[in-house]
Amino acid sequence: PLRIFVSLPRGWLLSVIGSPGLFLDFLASLRVEPKLLVLEIPEDVVQTEQSDLVEFLSQIQSMGVQFALTRFGLGLSGLSLLGRLRPDYLKIDRSFIRIADGGDKRGEAVCRAIVKIAHGFGAETIAGGVLNQGQVRWLESLGCDLMHGDGLGVAMPGPEFVEWVRSRQDSGAD
Repeated sequence: PLRIFVSLPRGWLLSVIGSPGLFLDFLASLRVEPKLLVLEIPEDVVQTEQSDLVEFLSQIQSMGVQFALTRFGLGLSGLSLLGRLRPDYLKIDRSFIRIADGGDKRGEAVCRAIVKIAHGFGAETIAGGVLNQGQVRWLESLGCDLMHGDGLGVAMPGPEFVEWVRSRQDSGAD
């Protein structure tokens, strides 16, 4: 199923943390099924707003909304947070993809470790900023679950996106 990933600005996120009911009311007004929505939460917000955010995420997950912990590995990743937060996705930052694409063994090790950590915690991985098919093949070999970036498709207006999806379904493309 097609899911909607929404990157939330820090200020907006902080304003709704204390009021998950308002967020869910807003979601209902949009007529979006919660199970189709994935909120992208930057790792640095998690580190500064732990207690309130854990409660907020728990409440919205109980309603079916999923979340992705983005920019994973760029901050002071606390692995103990993964057990408390239970993210549905870990998003590998584009900077790690670019470093690894240049043959940097440390960048490759970081990407490989994030995939293993995510899968070990029952989460999927998303690689951000994928620019070419070489990166796609390499990330697939690691077991990366999802990818996005200009190498896969550029941003486009809604009607063009719908047509792009239909054309790929008709052709059997992934």
